[in-house]
Amino acid sequence: LDRRKQALELTSPSDVEHYLNGLRRARDRRPLPVTHRRKDCSAIRMLLRLVHDGRWPPEFVATDADETAMQVVVDDYDAWMAELRGLSSGTRRHNRFEAYSLLRWLCDHERSVAALCVADLDAYIAWRVRAMRRRTKVTTISTLRSVLRYLHGSNRTPWDLSAAIEAPSMYDLEDIPSTVRREDIDRALAAARRDRSPMGRRDYAIWMLLTTYGLRSGEIRGLRLAEVDGRNDRLHIRHSKTGAHSELPLLRAPADALLDYLKHGRPETTKREVFLQAVAPYGPLSAGLHRVVGRPLRAVGGLMAGKRGAHVLRHSRAKEMLKDGV
Repeated sequence: LDRRKQALELTSPSDVEHYLNGLRRARDRRPLPVTHRRKDCSAIRMLLRLVHDGRWPPEFVATDADETAMQVVVDDYDAWMAELRGLSSGTRRHNRFEAYSLLRWLCDHERSVAALCVADLDAYIAWRVRAMRRRTKVTTISTLRSVLRYLHGSNRTPWDLSAAIEAPSMYDLEDIPSTVRREDIDRALAAARRDRSPMGRRDYAIWMLLTTYGLRSGEIRGLRLAEVDGRNDRLHIRHSKTGAHSELPLLRAPADALLDYLKHGRPETTKREVFLQAVAPYGPLSAGLHRVVGRPLRAVGGLMAGKRGAHVLRHSRAKEMLKDGV
């Protein structure tokens, strides 16, 4: 940023992408592996969240005529997703970014939306997915198909190109998550409970919710203070995948873990989410719970092959319930 004489406060997601694309390994000058790139991106996002009071990435703001035209298309696409498709705000935010990414690429390469062709899509996709894992490529291309269907349906492109792009193959049962043995879960819970630091209290409370109720990562991160009803022993859950609401009994063990975190571990802030980052600026958890899930398991030598996020504990809980005849 200093070499480009650009202020940190004015950094955009495209600036971050441009910087990450330019990083090279020291020994052979090849592009960074995906895992290293992800670590660098995480550190940059933490810095930018600090600068922008916890809000990153920022909402897109047009600064010239081209970006104003892009903004119109993206806003219309967002209204289409909300009114006709009924998509959640998180899905719409992800899809808006993909729409803007395509429009920005076309503008940078002096292509127009009306003249978009298969060759343009080939070049764009080759650029867009070059550092992605296969699962992420599938998701990105699926989102791009939605953008292309909208562009055709709104008469911005003369033909529907959504069927002209192919995603990598996904195989039957590939996405079934792995499970964790009950004895490993119990030992991990005991290890998490022994950590009396603010982060340890937070992680233990999250583990109790994950292993008791089998909640999704987004439901944990989106849980708000008003939805924990200690007076009536009720937990109100907004399901991140379906948008539905559930009322669950607030059982004693997770209730005690939540109360301990709220009294002794949660930072003093005006944020209304229950679980917050353990470092300033103390915003809500903005990423998955891979580290929260992984730390206690690694501490006790627990085995977790394959996927390692919160959904592993959700799947493990479902497996236990099935074994108990639920």
